[in-house]
Amino acid sequence: ERPKIHGSWKEIIGKAEELLEDALTTVKEISNKLSPHLLTNYGLTVALQRYFEQIMKTCDLRITFESNIDRRFIMEIESTLYRGMIECLNNTIKHAGAKTVAIRMVYTGDQIHIQYLDDGIGFNLDETLATKRGLGLFNLQNRIQNIGGKIDMFSKPEHGVNYQMIVPV
Repeated sequence: ERPKIHGSWKEIIGKAEELLEDALTTVKEISNKLSPHLLTNYGLTVALQRYFEQIMKTCDLRITFESNIDRRFIMEIESTLYRGMIECLNNTIKHAGAKTVAIRMVYTGDQIHIQYLDDGIGFNLDETLATKRGLGLFNLQNRIQNIGGKIDMFSKPEHGVNYQMIVPV
């Protein structure tokens, strides 16, 4: 009896891993298809809105997105922020087991403020950044710093994530 139960758990876990890989592949495909065209032609807010709509069709995640940005910025800033939000969302989908994500982007006249929250399982931030597992977060920090911005990341186990970014424009 025992091995059968154990075997079925292995099957369930295997199937869950397959589904997760499929979802991540879909996310990457959507990202690659939508990114250049929408971002180039319509700007950051529209590109992100469309991206989030596509993600919500492919996985069970509720994304709320607020933005007052209705103007264009230099492509380096737009593409960095777009890719940064995709990185955050990929991390949420891959690791967090979150039900909701809330993203707020506010243009103040000389800065863009972004808040990214999820209600996932959270993690030990220092430990993750110190290991290879934190490579995506490390890349996110570098990208934001390369365009003159700063990012503060907050997370702890069982408390989701809260990322605050400020980018001068």
